[in-house]
Amino acid sequence: MARQVQGANLLFKAVEVLDAVAEAQAPPRLAELARSTGLPLGTLHRITDALAASGLLRRDAETRAFRLGSHLLQLARRSWEDFDLRGAAEPEMRQLHETFSETVSLAVLLDGGVVLIDKIEGTNALRTAPPLGQRLPLHASAIGKTVLAALEPAEKVKALAALDLVPLTPTTIADRATLAAHLAMMEARRYAVEDEEQVVGVRAVAAAILNQRGAPIGAIGLSGSAKGLSLDRLFDIGSEIAEAALRISWNLGFAPPEPWPGFSIAARSGDPVENAVPAAAFVGTSPVWDEATARLFWVDRMRPGVHVSDPATGADTTLPLPGPAGSVVRTPDGLLATLRPDVLALDQKTGATRPLFSLMTPDSHQRYNTARCDRQGRLWITTMDLTISRASGSLVRVDPDLRATEMATGFLVPIGLTWSPCGRYLYICDAPRREIYRYAFDEAAGTIADRRVFARLPEQSGRPTGLAVDRSGFVWSLQTDGWCVTRYDPDGQIERVVALPVPKPIDCCFGGPDMRTLFITTSRLGLAERRLAQVPWSGSVLAYECPEPGLPAGVFGEATPACAA
Repeated sequence: MARQVQGANLLFKAVEVLDAVAEAQAPPRLAELARSTGLPLGTLHRITDALAASGLLRRDAETRAFRLGSHLLQLARRSWEDFDLRGAAEPEMRQLHETFSETVSLAVLLDGGVVLIDKIEGTNALRTAPPLGQRLPLHASAIGKTVLAALEPAEKVKALAALDLVPLTPTTIADRATLAAHLAMMEARRYAVEDEEQVVGVRAVAAAILNQRGAPIGAIGLSGSAKGLSLDRLFDIGSEIAEAALRISWNLGFAPPEPWPGFSIAARSGDPVENAVPAAAFVGTSPVWDEATARLFWVDRMRPGVHVSDPATGADTTLPLPGPAGSVVRTPDGLLATLRPDVLALDQKTGATRPLFSLMTPDSHQRYNTARCDRQGRLWITTMDLTISRASGSLVRVDPDLRATEMATGFLVPIGLTWSPCGRYLYICDAPRREIYRYAFDEAAGTIADRRVFARLPEQSGRPTGLAVDRSGFVWSLQTDGWCVTRYDPDGQIERVVALPVPKPIDCCFGGPDMRTLFITTSRLGLAERRLAQVPWSGSVLAYECPEPGLPAGVFGEATPACAA
């Protein structure tokens, strides 16, 4: 439409030349501009001379190649000065820089892309942020991905379909389905990570800045060298970046709608859900019931230690660990805890730990997720990519003699292991794909086969995470960001949905005196303080009395009796 403006053809050709120079991988010469624009050399000479005279282009005296001129930056800066984002973000950028000593960047959403408009370089000699004014790849940069994740669902689908998923490095996400699942997890976390996906040797984390309507208008990010910015540190910084972005958004007038759409009924549910263990876990997970002591073991994935809880009184103590654990399971004389890269044996009486085995190296991009034992005493562990950028998650069986066998792979976030009471099926979720799978299980041999989709959650209904099976073979599935737990019959049909007073239930197990209590660990990660006031049980362990009892947890190295059902 713009090119129909009368008498403006030369102006549009000049803009086309500027675009060609800006998008070229290396400063182009006149002949290269002629090829990329299709303009005659004579016309190009006149246009480039005029642009150079006005400071919009500059030409290298030796190579005769063209670069963008400094006057463009002056115009851009004047435009940005009128835009309140820089002023609102400046205090947060300085605070992040002082705290972490890494490069802090600010970008704005412009014409369907993100453009870097401000930065404070880190103390490291390596420059990890692109030049000001550069457009960042939406699929390969933390800033681009966090803006994509914050889009409305329909806009996100449209933006994903239009992306050219060019693999800039060996770790760039170049698969549309994987990127969509990755963005769903980033949206739940409120920040995105970049693991050498745009530039080899550089990692970054970013969070979206929202306007009054809750739509993304830009992002704030932090970047550093991969050597100095480990993946573990990157995730630790992520929550700080998310809070900084939220404060900037508030300064710009963002106010989340009240109450949370569609979920206000959850807090008033008539289902008998109780707060069994008041706590403030960031990501409570891996609950295991010990019948002998009537205690519940569980872990907070963001903090070191194994929680030992008494649901009857709400009392909670912690056994120390050298780092945060992904899961905990029982052994005949203690516990096992999965810490990256080792699986540790933990003595409950002395608190002593020792490495038992490892499925990964210290510099691996993997971490442990869910661990459960079957009735034969075999340990089943899932692993996953730290950044959820690759479908490299696996299901591994570890026999009592510590032999490890990979049983399945290709997961994004494998979670929620459980078995049917008859021992014929193994169930597992892949959370970002919103699918629960059922494998045929040979209990004697410890093998799986014939994977089928048992249930698939619809869009905007959360993601399946924790799983437990009752004695009738019904599967209980938690829906993180879905405020509920769903009970499926053995054919995968929904039998009931129990509303929960928290948005992020994570994992579950059966326990209690008669094994009818479903204990549910929850998360408060990604919830702003004002949201936590509305859902105060987030981070606690909830309890729901079920119509059917469940089965005792398996014990590593010890066979348990088969179910009589």
